[in-house]
Amino acid sequence: MITYILIVIIGLISYQAFSNYTLKYKLAFYPYGVKNQKEYTRFITSIFVHGDWMHLLFNLFVLYSFGLSMESEFRQYSIEKYGNEIFGMAHFVFIFLLAGIAGDIPDAISKSKNPNYYSLGASGAISGLLFAFIVMHPFADLIVFIGVPLPLKAWIYGIVYIGFSIYADKKGGDNINHLAHVGGALAGVLYVLFIFPGILLK
Repeated sequence: MITYILIVIIGLISYQAFSNYTLKYKLAFYPYGVKNQKEYTRFITSIFVHGDWMHLLFNLFVLYSFGLSMESEFRQYSIEKYGNEIFGMAHFVFIFLLAGIAGDIPDAISKSKNPNYYSLGASGAISGLLFAFIVMHPFADLIVFIGVPLPLKAWIYGIVYIGFSIYADKKGGDNINHLAHVGGALAGVLYVLFIFPGILLK
């Protein structure tokens, strides 16, 4: 249910922002504004706005693919341990938001003096859910499309994903915030390992 709600909210806000540039740049992450105008709400609002249809649809597809699975697992764990699903639902939302914030931190540090730099999208938040899944299911089979479907174990995919993100960031030139993927992934891993470790023991 939460996954579908997030998909609808992100989809509607992003769609509005496609033709409303004022809205887009008001919600986007703006490191210069965060530092100089204390616009801290951008850490959250930037998660819910995207630059174009391809950016939006790709992120929503990944959110759908892993969000439903993660939400179900957290809810079930919460029911078994606490007798209700509220605990699990709260953790699902918190991982999503925390990973989104973590994804913006590299930009907040490195781009704070650039008044022309903006970034946006749910990539960091979704990476957090993806890597929470990888930590919980390291030997699950994931299908990666690189021209053709390529099956990889989740832990191998995680290493490739992080390695490529770091490489692509250093190479630059593609207008993608690759470090948001790394920051979000790290948040998802640490959250599961240190704050919600009991689910790993199931």
